[in-house]
Amino acid sequence: MNQSVGIRALAVNFPEYVLTNDHWKKNYPDLLLKLEQKNQTLQLFDNESQQNDNWVQAVKPYREDIFRGTLERRVLTGDETTMTLECGAIEKVLQAAKLEINEVDLLISCAMFPERLVIGNATLIARELGFRGTAWNMNASCGGALLALDHAVYAIQSQKIDRILVSVSCDYSRHIEHTNPFSFTLGDGAAAFIVEKVQTGEGLLHSYSTNTHESCDVVYPKLSVDEKGEIKLLIAINKETVKYVTSLLIKYFQECSTKVLSQSGIKLEDIDFFVLYPPTAGYIDFCASELNIPKHKTIDIFPQYGNISVTSVMAALYHTAEQKKIKKGDLVMTYAHGFSGAAAAHLMRWGDVALGAVPPTSESLMKLTTTVGV
Repeated sequence: MNQSVGIRALAVNFPEYVLTNDHWKKNYPDLLLKLEQKNQTLQLFDNESQQNDNWVQAVKPYREDIFRGTLERRVLTGDETTMTLECGAIEKVLQAAKLEINEVDLLISCAMFPERLVIGNATLIARELGFRGTAWNMNASCGGALLALDHAVYAIQSQKIDRILVSVSCDYSRHIEHTNPFSFTLGDGAAAFIVEKVQTGEGLLHSYSTNTHESCDVVYPKLSVDEKGEIKLLIAINKETVKYVTSLLIKYFQECSTKVLSQSGIKLEDIDFFVLYPPTAGYIDFCASELNIPKHKTIDIFPQYGNISVTSVMAALYHTAEQKKIKKGDLVMTYAHGFSGAAAAHLMRWGDVALGAVPPTSESLMKLTTTVGV
């Protein structure tokens, strides 16, 4: 029997600046007017996803909303970077766990996007925080957090490593123009978690993952030159293949949720809470309908944060725990997918998980606190 391994501490870290929809209303009124007119004829999903009634009903409330359900997004300003966000999250999680950085054996960084695209953030973080252990980068796009947890668990169960620190970050706002409507739904943020041996029966119980090769041509990086003459990496969308995004959003969730349950032998009704990655407004409602579970067993952070890529599922897990929606002994399903990366579902038994400091609140976050579980 394998040693039980799981998350022992979890923290989040976000930029201070909160960008609301008023930013576009005040600065880009002509753009919004144009988008409102275009919105009348825009097809939000392809014919295949149109046949899924759960999907159609879940996204219907956002059909006429230009901001697609997003109320706020945290965005980097000034000297903030993915590295400073990750370092902040790491400091918070170490404080919560009452550990020093060099009591960790391995550091894994998953950044979307790292400060140095080829090298990644891991060794930069190690230099900044004085970490002397092994540090490496991992990329599974938005699915990276769960894949990193998988690898951390396997490494510790091999008896070669005792404690692993994973940090994840997203800086979408630095890679898309504010005049691109896609930017309305994107934000920035970071999370960090510590993985080690836990009490028998707790931690990660089962996982399932798959690659997402069908999505490789949907979103891709594009090099541009900014006003300072410096090369800038932008997020580009293929107007032809993006038509099939909704079908893939449905496909990956159906596959991962079905397989993780069937392979584990765990019954759906025995799961206490579902922490799922929200790439779009309505997606959590869709997932709840697909599984035929009550919505109060889910959490939706999309209106408050937008899509924050690899950080999303860990931020949702943090808020779930911080709001005491899960307790020690609860069975939790997590799910995330990343285009041109991986999709994964986990089943874990929640234990004594130390939480980092609560991020600064806002009116929207206060609403999240009061509406979850209703």
